[in-house]
Amino acid sequence: MVMGEPEGTSQRDRLIIVIGPNVTFFVTLAISILLVYLLSLPWFLFPGMDVLQIPRLMELILGQILMILCVGLMAWGVASISIDRARGGEIGAEEASLVTTGAYAYSRHPVTIGFLFGAPGFALVFDFVPLIINAIIFAPILIAFLFYEERELLERFGEEYEAYRRLVPFLIPRRRRV
Repeated sequence: MVMGEPEGTSQRDRLIIVIGPNVTFFVTLAISILLVYLLSLPWFLFPGMDVLQIPRLMELILGQILMILCVGLMAWGVASISIDRARGGEIGAEEASLVTTGAYAYSRHPVTIGFLFGAPGFALVFDFVPLIINAIIFAPILIAFLFYEERELLERFGEEYEAYRRLVPFLIPRRRRV
């Protein structure tokens, strides 16, 4: 435990927050591909069949819009913090501070919102049903990780984070800025 750190916060907790969602994504993707294969869904047997049964051009347009939102939100979220911090390099550091500017002034989890747009966007563009199934399976798991992260941040930053939580929405941004 690092000096000055709140009781109950550990390096293990922080590693779960950093590594857990990444590992879980790939595990759920593998499960999704396996489900599609085992259930012999027609999309797997006949590639190129419209995923949503809408014209392919509309799928591409919707998919591209979702992918642009994904990349934009994720880039803005990461740009709001340092690259080192985004990779988890500052985890456990005593001088860590709460980021409440940039994308984090509108949503407490802007990178996650971007990811949630990206999975179905890629599925539509590449006409790959396992990604849609993965998005459906992975979204609630990812949100569960966010609640775990919220608890850790509350323990770590205390009243500062509680005040931030009262002002900034969990996922869906509002127009009002902190």
